[in-house]
Amino acid sequence: MRLEAVAMDMNTAFDLEVQRHCPQAEVVLTCSIGGPLLGGRVVDRVRVDQANALRDQPTARRVIKRSRWLLLRNRDNLKDEQAIRLEELLAANAP
Repeated sequence: MRLEAVAMDMNTAFDLEVQRHCPQAEVVLTCSIGGPLLGGRVVDRVRVDQANALRDQPTARRVIKRSRWLLLRNRDNLKDEQAIRLEELLAANAP
């Protein structure tokens, strides 16, 4: 039987171990504090994972690493060029 999913809080050590020993498993993040903090932490975790996956592509990695505030802002408050940049970022990075 293959492990399909692992539920965990946002502890990087657990995440790294699951990636190492169960790379096929989907990580399901939980957080007891909830609210807006959870959304920001999830965005940060995904950004870090994506940036780490792009270590051999410095330009693409830089785009991911510099995207935090763009991803956290309310889309209604983005300027036109920011909205375009966000759409390009989301299109290029499914997670």
